[in-house]
Amino acid sequence: MNPEPAKLALSVADVCRACSIGRSTFYEEVKAGRIRVLKAGKRTLIATSEVQRWLDSLANVELKQACRSVKPSKGAAA
Repeated sequence: MNPEPAKLALSVADVCRACSIGRSTFYEEVKAGRIRVLKAGKRTLIATSEVQRWLDSLANVELKQACRSVKPSKGAAA
């Protein structure tokens, strides 16, 4: 039995499920130009490479913001 080949593109529902985001968040990201979509007739597809690019961009932003927002507590030893 041959393994199923890796998917090259995902549906909106698949991306939302895989990334743990809602449809509204997904479409906000598309509208802002942070996620690029493809159209095949009426179907909206997202290349798996695009999903990975978007996730990689989030990781960089989140790490920078997290470092700025971490403040030592008053009782913590330095």
